[in-house]
Amino acid sequence: MSTSLDVSYLLGVADDPEIYTRVRLVMQLCEFLDEGETTVADRDAVVQVLLRLSEDVSSVVRRTLLSKTIASTSVPEDIALALAADEEDIACEVLQEYDGYADSTLVGVARISDLPRQLAIAKRRKLPSCIAQVLIERGDPKVCRVVLASPHSQLNRAAYDAVERHHGPLSNFEKILAKRRDLPPVYAIRMVDEVSSRLYEHAARKQWMKPGAAKQVVADACEQGIVRIIAKTDFGDDVSVVSELMKREKLTPSLLLRAACIGKMDFVEQSICELSGMPGSMVHSMMFARGAVGFKALYAKTGLPTKLYPAMRVAVDVYGGLLKTSGDWNADQFGRRMIERILTQYEQFSEADKKYLLNMLKRYATADAGHLVDQVLEDLAIAA
Repeated sequence: MSTSLDVSYLLGVADDPEIYTRVRLVMQLCEFLDEGETTVADRDAVVQVLLRLSEDVSSVVRRTLLSKTIASTSVPEDIALALAADEEDIACEVLQEYDGYADSTLVGVARISDLPRQLAIAKRRKLPSCIAQVLIERGDPKVCRVVLASPHSQLNRAAYDAVERHHGPLSNFEKILAKRRDLPPVYAIRMVDEVSSRLYEHAARKQWMKPGAAKQVVADACEQGIVRIIAKTDFGDDVSVVSELMKREKLTPSLLLRAACIGKMDFVEQSICELSGMPGSMVHSMMFARGAVGFKALYAKTGLPTKLYPAMRVAVDVYGGLLKTSGDWNADQFGRRMIERILTQYEQFSEADKKYLLNMLKRYATADAGHLVDQVLEDLAIAA
């Protein structure tokens, strides 16, 4: 494969003793690549010369190559990789700014680099999970913090697992993680629980209220935080959240009721499956296909309080009806549907039972539904 360029001549210019001759050569060769009409042979020839210039004794020449490499869309990765082995300031700048690196290249560099180079990679404008995970695994806590704090880092479950495995509990990075939107729900629940425990200990130490009252207030706040996490989670077949809650003794009847009142029945279904020990397909059928009798038999196997059954029954009926219509709904709309059902379709419920259910909705449903409950209860009081 022939080239139109005289490589021997260009290599001779690259060895010219005059620094600015070599600087001009760098600029001309990078501009030649940017023209976009170079043959493969010409491109290979240019790369050969630029690789020679990347080892130039003058930092002026190498910095010129650095700036052209970062600014260009055509200077190949080979040149940027050579610059990554240069002195620290040049290496860090190219590792942070050059957009042409393949992910696999940066994974390799992150595995063997020193702290400054790892920090430079962590500050890139795009940081896929494969690179972020290696930085977390191979870097020190400072590198880990930069990765976690970066708005450009994409972190999956494996990356967060690596944080705990190599740098200790996620609570060590609590303030940073609180700003991330991709924190897996299992880890978010752990953080809520740990923060709640510290809050209770602090309240007890300061004697802000009686221990029993403090415990109840903190437990309620913790549960509200967990419900917010549940509301944003698509459960599918992933049972890790339910398992985590069971392990932490947080899968409480009130938590299930809160979830039911905002229409998170995928979580309720998964929880009932775990509590009853029955297979998922059977649980789904008994909840939504076999009517009230099927759900009542299923509910009895869970060990949940019987007094909560009517509210759970209403939620299951509303959700089942929405499934049949295939319509979209939000938590506010679900709460309003529950209120309508309680008032119109349960003749077997006494007025006292209906008021009890409405008051539970007021406590556990969304604020919008809670305001509607206030109006309904006021109307019922006037009618009485």
